[in-house]
Amino acid sequence: MKSENYYFPSYYASKFVEHFPSLNHVELQVFSFDNCVSVIDIFLRHLKNIYYIKITYSQDTLLNDPFSQDYVINKRRQAFPIDIMDEQMIVDVKNNGEAVEILLS
Repeated sequence: MKSENYYFPSYYASKFVEHFPSLNHVELQVFSFDNCVSVIDIFLRHLKNIYYIKITYSQDTLLNDPFSQDYVINKRRQAFPIDIMDEQMIVDVKNNGEAVEILLS
């Protein structure tokens, strides 16, 4: 049986969070790391209850990997300035070259 790759289109991320604003756990696959960056930015800015994001990508690019604890904290503070976000809440942020995983607690 042949396995098919189904990619989440990055242009759909805004509509996705509009329809599912209370999501707290997201795992999906996008085509490239470029798409991964834009999707994660949208999820961090719009999904207030998110605690786990894993975005797998098939094609790496020459873009620098922006994801770090500071990056995630800054995105969350920009999006939700009233909420006090403790730096210790970020448990793990990693990119293994195939997927970006962000775990918030």
